[in-house]
Amino acid sequence: MMQVLQTKSLHLLETLVSTLEQYEELQKRPRYFAKEQKYPEAAEGSDNDNNLDAQENDAVKPSEKFKELSLELLDMGLYTSQKGLKKLQETRPYEVTD
Repeated sequence: MMQVLQTKSLHLLETLVSTLEQYEELQKRPRYFAKEQKYPEAAEGSDNDNNLDAQENDAVKPSEKFKELSLELLDMGLYTSQKGLKKLQETRPYEVTD
C-alpha cells in the first residue's frame, strides 16, 4: 500500500515538474535549491539516451527523487513569487504607500 502511494506521488510530482518546465521562463530560472540538470530536455537525442535516463532514474532512491522534485517545485514557486512581487512593486498604489 505504501509503495503504491509513494509511486503515485512521485509520478504526480514528475508530471507537474515536467509540465511546468515546458514554459520558457521557468527553464531559465535561477536555481537556489535544486541542482542544475545534467541532461537538458531540449537536448534529448536517440532512444539510447532515453534508455540511459530511465535506468538512471530507476537507480535513484524514491526518497531522493521526491527530494529533487520538491526542490524543483520550491525553485519554481520562488521564481514566480519574486516575479509577482516585482510587478506589484511597480504599481502606483505600492509606490505611493512605500
